[in-house]
Amino acid sequence: MNTIVFFVGTISNGGAEAVCVNIANGLAERGWQVDLLVLHTKDKSYIDRLSSKVNLIDLKAGRARYAAPALLWYILKHKPKQLVIFKYDLIDLVVIIKKLFKLRLTLIGRNMTIFSESIKRRNYVRTKLKTLLVGKHPMEFLDRVINQSFEMQKDLLDVFPSLKEKSIVIHNPVASHIEQYANENHLGLGKEQRNYILCVGRLVEVKAFHHAINAFSIIAKKHPTLRLKFLGQGPMEEKLKELVADLDLNSRVDFEGFQTNIIPYYRNAALTLLTSNYEGFPNVLIESIVLGTPVVSFDCPSGPREILDYGKYGKLVTLGDVEGLVGAIEDVLSNPHQFDLVERSKFFSLNKAIDKYESLLKGE
Repeated sequence: MNTIVFFVGTISNGGAEAVCVNIANGLAERGWQVDLLVLHTKDKSYIDRLSSKVNLIDLKAGRARYAAPALLWYILKHKPKQLVIFKYDLIDLVVIIKKLFKLRLTLIGRNMTIFSESIKRRNYVRTKLKTLLVGKHPMEFLDRVINQSFEMQKDLLDVFPSLKEKSIVIHNPVASHIEQYANENHLGLGKEQRNYILCVGRLVEVKAFHHAINAFSIIAKKHPTLRLKFLGQGPMEEKLKELVADLDLNSRVDFEGFQTNIIPYYRNAALTLLTSNYEGFPNVLIESIVLGTPVVSFDCPSGPREILDYGKYGKLVTLGDVEGLVGAIEDVLSNPHQFDLVERSKFFSLNKAIDKYESLLKGE
């Protein structure tokens, strides 16, 4: 039997976590023995999505650096041949353990976002210490690197040219429960309930949701019944609510918090809006397309232009251009059927992604 170990922080509401669960389930359904290591199970929003065929292992560690003893014990006891790692801090941890204890273990890391941007946000002193500890940056010790987009790969290789022969691209697939829903239901665009614009994601600075609010303040004047909905939680919530109040939009904007069942929100939205400063490979656009809801997105690095095929399957707007955002939203509201979303949804099938993961893990 083929075996593989995945390592992710938690099974909570995050993009990396969702992809990890999706791929783990897909491989398990194909007969792989899959162990899924998590730091802890305090946050487990996706626990209901995890297949019973996947063996969930709780390292009972609040943070990555506290997981070292339990992780080392697991590796020494089970002697896995390959480990697929879904977070940068976990990559650091595993590389340091491998080097210090001279472990024979193939490490496959998943590049989560635009790496050059992530470096700016990471603790310089801590990163420098890790580099000094193992001789170079932990990313450079990976045996293979999975990038979610070609632009993400290019950015990574600009930082670490030595990874060129180790780097591949595997686009994120749509979540299996969303793909199943789309396959079992007629997803024609009706207009009777599509009375809001939808934004999905953590309420954090990089998502730049203030652009969505500013654009909506203009559009709301022409569309008196249209609303704006946010799905997600995060530290920027109060500031975003203050902006809504300043623009006198309290009665038109809804903060729905985190939702485990997101399908109805997509299905009843007029369009899905993404305003991020940068992304990895935003699952929100894929989910919206597969569920038949058109999208408008800033053309930020790195995922939107690849997902939308340079505007063929959705509206791309110059990063930060709120007036352009307004125009694109108006265009989609007036002509929601202009994109062949069914055709594009096939590109993100789970089976296609699992095929590529299998080839990688088998060394083909």
